[in-house]
Amino acid sequence: MYTHVCYSRRMDGNITIRKAVIDDCDRLMELMKELAKHENEIDLMQLSPEDLRRDGFGEKPHFGCVVAELTNSEHEKTIIGYALYFNTYSPKVGKCIYMEDIYVQPEYRRKRVANNSGCYRLHWGCLEWNRTAMEFYKRQNAVDVTNPDHHIFHIDQPELAKNFN
Repeated sequence: MYTHVCYSRRMDGNITIRKAVIDDCDRLMELMKELAKHENEIDLMQLSPEDLRRDGFGEKPHFGCVVAELTNSEHEKTIIGYALYFNTYSPKVGKCIYMEDIYVQPEYRRKRVANNSGCYRLHWGCLEWNRTAMEFYKRQNAVDVTNPDHHIFHIDQPELAKNFN
């Protein structure tokens, strides 16, 4: 994983962006379920906090994660958002990151919760119906590269095992 993605950085007043740690997994799962509910995909959630601990914090992590942490006036800390990503590499431009999820609880949005990844390109997807998010990304000068000539596919288990074993 690109280690420079995860430096702790103080953002908008009392919000800090930091690398997720194994003790964050229960809270991350709560936020992932909030996002899945918002996307009407809660029935697709199959992971547990134990899966996150194993897959993200073992010897060879399969993903990276940063969290947005709010410190209140009593100095209590609460994770209010996260970005889950993995590294990719483009033969054209070099280091890239694919952001699988980005979520900030609604009441904390528009607080400039962000951080520079230190890579050449950041990729992510957006559901077609989420026009609010698409307009936000466009205001950040993100380029929508969706086109009829380029399609992205995925295949899940058990089809993976059936077709590729």
